[in-house]
Amino acid sequence: MRIIVADIIEKIDDNSFADIRDFSKETIVFSYLPEDVINKAIYIEKVNDYFETFCVKNGNDETTLPGVFTTCLLSELSIKPGKKTREELYYNKLKTLAKEIKKEEKADLDKLLDFTRTFVSLYSLQMKKKGDFDFCLSNKLLTETMKGLKSSKSYKALLTKCKKTTDVNVKYSKIVFSMLLLELFYLHMLINEPQSEVGGDYGYATDNNVH
Repeated sequence: MRIIVADIIEKIDDNSFADIRDFSKETIVFSYLPEDVINKAIYIEKVNDYFETFCVKNGNDETTLPGVFTTCLLSELSIKPGKKTREELYYNKLKTLAKEIKKEEKADLDKLLDFTRTFVSLYSLQMKKKGDFDFCLSNKLLTETMKGLKSSKSYKALLTKCKKTTDVNVKYSKIVFSMLLLELFYLHMLINEPQSEVGGDYGYATDNNVH
């Protein structure tokens, strides 16, 4: 997982790197370094430290991190798609991906991207409560999903208990860990498939791959 994340961070553009930095500023904390000296190499080192501490505090090892990511996000999904609908096909695909990712000893980036995009599409439909299933890649869907997760019952309960977002129990919680990865994976897709901003299916998970 560390290698995958490091590779994505190294390749993202400056604007996306700034987005990640802004979102994670209470999670990936630089206590003594000024903002203008924090480059991608320094950030990656700090993310690796975060992963290591997360594993210690949650009793995980690095091989289980992809499973933590998928299990946590699946628990936030309460949508009940109709029978024989497009969203039901994607919902079943999402559950299959989660099982496959959890079983594998080595993180598979393509499957993690498949899972991320499918989750965002289903979660955005869940938040709308009505409307069409939207499988396009867009900044709007990502923003809505991140806002929704920060308003979720599990995240609010965590804040009620810990009071501050900087509390270690929030910082190293599974939901915050999963949101960090979700944004990183989704931004990676947006950068590599910019034409999907206006719709269409993504190369890693298309209708033809949903069974």
